[in-house]
Amino acid sequence: MVKRSFKTPTKDDLLMDMVKTNRRTPGETMTSLEYTEHGEYDRHHATRRYGSWEEAKAAAGIYKYGDQYQISEQELLADIKRVDSEVDGKVTVDDYREHGEHHLQTYYHRFDGFAEARDRALD
Repeated sequence: MVKRSFKTPTKDDLLMDMVKTNRRTPGETMTSLEYTEHGEYDRHHATRRYGSWEEAKAAAGIYKYGDQYQISEQELLADIKRVDSEVDGKVTVDDYREHGEHHLQTYYHRFDGFAEARDRALD
């Protein structure tokens, strides 16, 4: 069980926690009860913000296998390389948010965060 936070999460904190929690739960996608049990925040924060549990999972990039347009890992890494070539210095989250083609949550979902994806892309 994760230590529960009783503060109201920011949108980014909620989505990132949902992605991390989904990775720790068995099955294709976590249920709202699994999130309440294992996540940092209560599921009601997600359902109030997005209208339903399914909409909240979609906002976090959490889909059942086959329910989403599959972006290859190669495409994701290539886009980081593209953005890196357009900015001064090493591409940051803010650079990618401004110039990237994909949602950052995709990187948090598919990799252990943007930094890992960036390191793999620029290796």
